Amino acid sequence: MEESSGKISMRCPRLGGDVHLTYCLKESEGRPCLRTLQCWQGITPVLEFLMKHLPEAEKNRLLDPMPRDRMSVILDAAERGKG
Repeated sequence: MEESSGKISMRCPRLGGDVHLTYCLKESEGRPCLRTLQCWQGITPVLEFLMKHLPEAEKNRLLDPMPRDRMSVILDAAERGKG
C-alpha cells in the first residue's frame, strides 16, 4: 500500500499495478469492483462506506460469494457492444 498526496493506493491483483481506492469504487461501469471488499478491508473502512452509500442491489452484488464467471462477463460485454 502506498499513500501520496492524501490518496491511498495499492497493487491491484486484477490489473497488476497500483490503483487508488477511487478507481476501485468506480471500476465496473461506474460500480465498485467485486474485489473491493477483499482488497481494501483492513486498510480503510470501505465496508462501512459502501453499505452507507450503495443501493441495496449493489450491496447484494458485492456481498454475493459467487461472482459471475469470466466468460459470462465477456459475453455480456459483447452483447452490450453490439447495440
